[in-house]
Amino acid sequence: MVVRALSPILLAFTCGAVGLSTVRAAHAESLPPRQSADSRALLERLVSLARRRAPEVQLGRSALVASRASYARARLAPLGNPLVEVKVDRGAHGVTRDVTVDASLWLPVELSGQRASRGREASDYVRLHEALLERSRAVATGRTVRAFGALAVATRRARVLEELLKVARAESDYYAARVAAGDATERDAAFAALESARHEALLSETRADVVESAGELFELTGWSAEEGRPLDATLPVSATKQPVSAGPLRTPATAALEQRARLHASTFERLGREAWPALGVGVTGGRGDYGEARFGAGLTYAVPLFRANQVERAEAQAERTRTLDELALTRKLVRERVGVIERELGALGQALEVITHRALPAANRAVAAAVETQRAGKGDSLGVLVSRRELSALSLRRLELLAKGWSLLGELTEMTGEVP
Repeated sequence: MVVRALSPILLAFTCGAVGLSTVRAAHAESLPPRQSADSRALLERLVSLARRRAPEVQLGRSALVASRASYARARLAPLGNPLVEVKVDRGAHGVTRDVTVDASLWLPVELSGQRASRGREASDYVRLHEALLERSRAVATGRTVRAFGALAVATRRARVLEELLKVARAESDYYAARVAAGDATERDAAFAALESARHEALLSETRADVVESAGELFELTGWSAEEGRPLDATLPVSATKQPVSAGPLRTPATAALEQRARLHASTFERLGREAWPALGVGVTGGRGDYGEARFGAGLTYAVPLFRANQVERAEAQAERTRTLDELALTRKLVRERVGVIERELGALGQALEVITHRALPAANRAVAAAVETQRAGKGDSLGVLVSRRELSALSLRRLELLAKGWSLLGELTEMTGEVP
């Protein structure tokens, strides 16, 4: 009977000591410096892989290769296809003596700079696809940063929840034993079992997040995450670096719009040049009805009086104006959004500073005090449960803020094309 009465007390001391040390270990601020540096190097390597292997980058590279076919049109000689015309006729009623044969050869020659305008348009078309490829790389870089951050936060959340689940299960077993010994109420055991089930459900959900983030990274880079390996979730933002919005802002999206406007301008110029038809240069030869040889030369020219590519030029000019309007609006929105993101990241940094250096240490002290009070027999299990739940909520809230920060960082990276 003495042994049975003492066993819950011994279990209480064991559970309290193990639980407190485990919870403190679970809420460590970050990984060791070596692993943290490895995580940063891994992010750089994944970004480099995504800029080459991401699906949108591969499609953009394929479109760029296809766009170079436009150079074939630019290399065309300023000569049209030759036109050969042969006529044979004879007069009636014996007026002419023989058959008249008249042959002519016409060669169109472009003299209004059409070939040069085609070359400029082809070059601008290829440069547009180069800009679109850079925009695809920026999108892939942003997606990679977001996926890496989500994976890092999910792995850290899984590690925290695993340690919290160990504590919750030990506490649940402890109260079950006390209820069996008649030394605790069913309410205490139910609270402990509920806490254990809550952490188990959160852990299962987090493991699904790990699978999702790792799958997206594999799609972007071909890299497979090591199962069970935690990554450093600290945001790689330098506090001493100049804000992006402080200097001139030229993003891949605005660069692509600039190049699209240049292409429309080149198309407008080409259509204007081609409105002036080629000059036809011809030579003629034949035989007259007296059998004599006849030779000559001539010129032909279609005066662009009624048709001069008016519709096509108007459409090209309208598209250029629309693109410039979109460019101005995009520049304004991007600058405003970049400023908002930088302010959000600053506010998140302050919140993380408070939680990491003030709230979490205070929560750890509250848990320690609640455990010591319970050991001394001056408090009940509810105080320990509430203290541990607050510590768990703060730790998970810190990870939620880090996840939001990584999402903002990915958006900023996607707009600028570079990891800040």
